[in-house]
Amino acid sequence: MKYVFLGIFNLLVNSTFSQSNFLINKFDVENISTENVKSIFLDKNNFFWISTPDGLNRYDGSINSIFKSNPFDSTTLSNNLVFETFQIDNEGLFIKSTSRLDYFSYSKNSFLRTDIVSPLYHTKNDTDLFLTSKNDGVFIFNTENFQSLNLKFDPRNPLSISSSNFDKKQNQALLIVDENLWIGTSYGLNKYNLSTNLNKRFYETQETNTLNSNYINDLFYVNKKLSSGKIAISDKILASTQNGLSIIDPENNEINNYPSLDDTNIYNIFSVDDDILIHTENGIYVIESINKETLILEQISNSIENSKIRIINNNEFILYTPSSNIFKRIIKFKNNYTVLDVSVPREFSINDIRNYKGAYYITTDDGIYKVTERINSLTKENQDLLNDEKIIAIKENDYYRVLITNKRLLIYEEDELYVSYDLNDLIGSKNIENASIYLEEDEYLYIGTDKLFIIDLYTDEVSLFEHSKEGLNSLMEGEINNLSLLIDENFNKELWISLNNGISILNVDDESFKNFKFNPRSKNKLPNGFSSVLKTKNEELLISNSNTGLYRYSKNLELIKHYIFDINDKSSITSSSISSLIDYNDEIYVGTNGDGIFIYQNDSIGFRNFTTVNGLLSNNILGFLKTYQHLFILTDKGVNYFDFEVMSTLTDGNNNNLRNINNEDGLEIGKFLTSGLSFYDDFLYVFSENNIQKIDFYNLFIDYDKPVISLVSSKIIDENYNEKQLDIKDSVINLTDDITNIELTLSSPSFYKTNNTQLFYKLEPLNESWLNLGSNRKIIIQSSGFSQSNFAENKLLLPYGDYKLRIKSTNSSGIESNNQIEYQISVTPPWYLTIYAIIGYIIFIVSSIYLYVKFNQERTKKLMEDKRKEEELEEAHNLQMGLLAKENPNRKDLDISTYIKCATEVGGDYYDFIEFEDGSLLVICGDATGHGTASGMMVSITKAGLLGIDSKDPNYIMTSLNKIIKKVDIGRLRMSLNLAHFQNGSMKLTSAAMPPIYHFEKKINKVDEIQISNLPLGGLMSEDFTVLDKKFSKGDVLVMISDGLPEAPNKKGDLLDYEAVKSCIEKNSLKSAEEIKNELVKLSDNWLDGIHNPDDITIVVCKKLMN
Repeated sequence: MKYVFLGIFNLLVNSTFSQSNFLINKFDVENISTENVKSIFLDKNNFFWISTPDGLNRYDGSINSIFKSNPFDSTTLSNNLVFETFQIDNEGLFIKSTSRLDYFSYSKNSFLRTDIVSPLYHTKNDTDLFLTSKNDGVFIFNTENFQSLNLKFDPRNPLSISSSNFDKKQNQALLIVDENLWIGTSYGLNKYNLSTNLNKRFYETQETNTLNSNYINDLFYVNKKLSSGKIAISDKILASTQNGLSIIDPENNEINNYPSLDDTNIYNIFSVDDDILIHTENGIYVIESINKETLILEQISNSIENSKIRIINNNEFILYTPSSNIFKRIIKFKNNYTVLDVSVPREFSINDIRNYKGAYYITTDDGIYKVTERINSLTKENQDLLNDEKIIAIKENDYYRVLITNKRLLIYEEDELYVSYDLNDLIGSKNIENASIYLEEDEYLYIGTDKLFIIDLYTDEVSLFEHSKEGLNSLMEGEINNLSLLIDENFNKELWISLNNGISILNVDDESFKNFKFNPRSKNKLPNGFSSVLKTKNEELLISNSNTGLYRYSKNLELIKHYIFDINDKSSITSSSISSLIDYNDEIYVGTNGDGIFIYQNDSIGFRNFTTVNGLLSNNILGFLKTYQHLFILTDKGVNYFDFEVMSTLTDGNNNNLRNINNEDGLEIGKFLTSGLSFYDDFLYVFSENNIQKIDFYNLFIDYDKPVISLVSSKIIDENYNEKQLDIKDSVINLTDDITNIELTLSSPSFYKTNNTQLFYKLEPLNESWLNLGSNRKIIIQSSGFSQSNFAENKLLLPYGDYKLRIKSTNSSGIESNNQIEYQISVTPPWYLTIYAIIGYIIFIVSSIYLYVKFNQERTKKLMEDKRKEEELEEAHNLQMGLLAKENPNRKDLDISTYIKCATEVGGDYYDFIEFEDGSLLVICGDATGHGTASGMMVSITKAGLLGIDSKDPNYIMTSLNKIIKKVDIGRLRMSLNLAHFQNGSMKLTSAAMPPIYHFEKKINKVDEIQISNLPLGGLMSEDFTVLDKKFSKGDVLVMISDGLPEAPNKKGDLLDYEAVKSCIEKNSLKSAEEIKNELVKLSDNWLDGIHNPDDITIVVCKKLMN
């Protein structure tokens, strides 16, 4: 009875899991490093890691990243010969290469090289990773601090492990039981205590109760869960060797062997659904019963030489061998096992087989193959078609579906073929290959070829309309390529007929025609045929043409607008090849040939383009089909559809409910018919020339597996446009002024309809709704400074401030990601634009304004004061100048020249002339001590005194003037003065503390330096002043100076001195008085050489002209 049941079971399972129920396809990975793939691993972020002899690949379903070794960069792979990857946490994964073990960190996007060499098998506990090595023993790797301990064979240490050598043919060579690590080597078994670090060795010997072989293939622990009535052992270790099976008690180290398996190479032991199975060179067996001495086995499958086991789940495992393209699925169902062969239709070497999310991934030396179960929601409905029959067109209404083929007219009612007609018998037309049809609700079928046929589906009556050269009321001549029926507000029916040279309109009620032959010169021209005609709610017409675009007409057929591309209008339509039109929710959907869909609302909003970037399978639109809940879009690569219960219109923005039906669902992609869609009784029909595919729409596969979104790289572009890696810590991103932009590369791995995975982001507080990135996988963040924010596709222009960026994804079924990525973004200005700097600027500006105002007030006050002083000084200067002689005396006997240069505005030097009635002349040259107003006052007193003294006697004048100045008493100020009284041929000279008087006597041609020593005026009241009498003959010269000339300094600080003055006078004594004066002035200017003279300079030159 058992075998009968098993036969029935095998029949059931084989019909369910047979080869015909599998889809076997090449799993193409773009730009894979090599087709020779050793293994494939799906990590916790849904990335496929593909190990090859030429580096490691990371694949998310669309983008493949290749990682290779760089000997000069320790953050890269240690070796390109990668054969396996595995994962023990969510932070990264380990990589096994032929040279050593590496670790890849997700957060750092880089590799860490460990000191574990030539890794093979691994196992783990809570804190440590245990690995065998080809020739370097066992490594105990701490996963917290990444430190390792190496256990190797040491011939001098009996406590070391029995061998350092392991083989890749070994399976589970390490086993942790309590505090002991059991190590099966190629030469002996070891029990290593993890607490005491003590080791005990076990070998094959001639004694009983020892191992039956030193080569350990596998170690398996029988726990209490596996112990049952037939498994009469518990807490024991089963050791598979090349020569049989041993059972070991880990408590007392007792070893027993099973004689029935002696000399049998046992590869490994594993469990399936609480069964213990043994994989040997002879086959795979399930243990029916076992105790310490005996065991009973039942074979469930033959073995294959060098075969390997891969456990898929609790009820299934895989048996495969590298030398074959066939693998065995062994499935446990209702306590029975069945074996199913699955063959891949190519010859290659299998390296590994894994199962992820219900699909088998076979890694070979010829790439990766994916084996999945066929989707039973799609069937072919070609039973009504003849072998050589080709479908030309399809139309349907609420009652019928009509197919026209190259041979027949097929009419379906309620999804069943109701009647068929031979076209030749029905319409007798031979030119049917490009026929157009239209089915109206009143069961009239219109067929267009070079003629128009109207068939009454109730009576089978056929009406014919064709072109007549004799009458005007006939169909226009040409080939009909499209038909459409319009009904006006009065329920009048007009059949629009598209021809290759224009448009004919048939009034169905009175059978009259209006013909519009295409005329490119006509102002209100109709296009040269149409691909679609649509009446809007305001009775306007939208007419599309596959070559010239979209037109809008009034109900009187007056052209309102021709919609064409406008380079200055971003909302204009960019396609002139329109294939179809449909309306929904006051929006017009425009299908194009090559440019996707355009959605039109009104002229002010314009057109919005929707393409493959937004999830369309193709930009070539063949037609629309609208149901109550869905809008179906037929493309040349499959069917897209929207669920309008989830989203009211395509302009909602997110579009995360866009679905598709394509070859991954089993849809055969062929030459689909224009508008080749039909929906009936929850089934969607897709029509191509020789195929009708029926889709159980509400039983289509839905990928409920929540995707995972990950950041795969983050980069910055600095101010010098150098690209650098950005290390994001604590999910904080700082966009500073030295960074041009930040680029985040994201991934949400998917391996079912990968192109329909979409990413969304939300940037708070700038927007509260999710924005769709479409198929874009990068977000670029830039600073807009103090300008407004702007979101352009995947570029975020952010003003200075703080933001929260949230990112999520959806898979092809609209299922949202299991996680969201969140970042705190701070866009900081340069230091000179920070809030502190701005506050500082404000304080500085306010302070500057205050200080400026205060300074300006002080400055104004000072300017006013300076102006007052300047005016006073100017007045004093003018007064001083007014005290001087207004002009030199014009005398026949004397040539007189004078010069004065003040060191300040008001000087202390003074010269003057007093002419007496007797013709004599008093020449005065003086110097008040000091400068400025006080010295000017002294000069004024002197001037006034001189004018008040009625005498020509120099001594009397000096004495009187001295007394006057003394009596005025203006402090320590004094007045030095030279007087020369010229009368006839003599002169009287006197001096009060003035420099020497220079007298040139022409007779002896010599300059005499006359020094008269007297006190300055204002000194002693009783001072008597010496007077000299000298002859002053024709040609004689008298020069009086102030001390400012001989005491003038040069740039070195040296004084001009009196000798230089005397010498200058001697050299120029024969010249005129003016020339002598000029030479003295030149002498002083050259000596000073531009520097300011600290004292006044006064020169008075008198030359005798006649006796």
